[in-house]
Amino acid sequence: MNGALAPAPSAYLSVVEAGARRYLEHLRALAGRSSRAPRELALREVARPLARLLENVLRTRRLTPAEVRIPEAPLIRAEGHPELLNPWAVGLGNPLAPFLVLGPEPEYALDRFEFLLEGLLLQALWLTNADVHVVAGVLGRSAWSELPFQRYPNDLYLAPSRSTWGRVAALIARAWGGDTRDLLRPKLTESNTAPHLFDDAYLLDLSTVPAAWRSITAAPASEREAFLGELLPALPETRLLFIHGRQEDSEWSPMRTRLAARFLGLPLQDVTDCLQTERPTRTWDELQWFLHGDRGVLFSVSLHQEVEEGYWERAVEIIRMLMPERPRGPAARSPD
Repeated sequence: MNGALAPAPSAYLSVVEAGARRYLEHLRALAGRSSRAPRELALREVARPLARLLENVLRTRRLTPAEVRIPEAPLIRAEGHPELLNPWAVGLGNPLAPFLVLGPEPEYALDRFEFLLEGLLLQALWLTNADVHVVAGVLGRSAWSELPFQRYPNDLYLAPSRSTWGRVAALIARAWGGDTRDLLRPKLTESNTAPHLFDDAYLLDLSTVPAAWRSITAAPASEREAFLGELLPALPETRLLFIHGRQEDSEWSPMRTRLAARFLGLPLQDVTDCLQTERPTRTWDELQWFLHGDRGVLFSVSLHQEVEEGYWERAVEIIRMLMPERPRGPAARSPD
């Protein structure tokens, strides 16, 4: 397929921009703190240049590696800086894909480059339609692909089949055919028309608190739920919302259900009353689903949870029922 990648929907970019403006306000507040404590000084070393970067992106819609002047030292300290967490963070992959995966939280640590790319810079990458050379320059390495990081992150990460992305790819392969390893192979060029995980899906996190830092928050953040409630309607091609998470995180269940209702465009009570619940094995591990028109929602346990044989087989059957055809989002478009 020749031609440029299909652009992100304008409604999606509008929500990304609104979230970036809110995060900018948050960064300005952090940068304006007056404490001289070493930890506060280190925090401001990151907040100030990041605020300047977002201000420039929102004004010019441009981003170059030279503009990403965020000191490395504060980011690599073991203590991390949870104050930098971005409740308005967006996802990776194809925002035109029919398959949306909402996982529990990011898996990176706050002292890793993934936090810099996904937690701090992702909004700027989407708003500027940044090409791979921007991210390559930030990481101080040569470009590994012709394609943007925010659209094809696995060209950089090369996630294994046992990773979250690998398990999502396995569900897609089992539901609509194909090979998990093929879906995870680097795409690298626009001319590569082979089925790919990040053409078929858009991946997003319910919480922006990484798994390693779950103890710093006791409950879901209201601003995160409000933002996701704005983002879901801005993904107009989505047909199936797949929400996976740990069953013991019971405080998150109401938020998941409210977001499902927002996605389906239904009153919350309708979804609560009519949600189908199954226990496909001898355990208490549940699958819940709802179909409304051409949109469906499926809730499952975490993709990393050990379950009895038959659980994911039934999940695949429900996925096929909710969306019979393979989720192929428009990855590219022909030149005008």
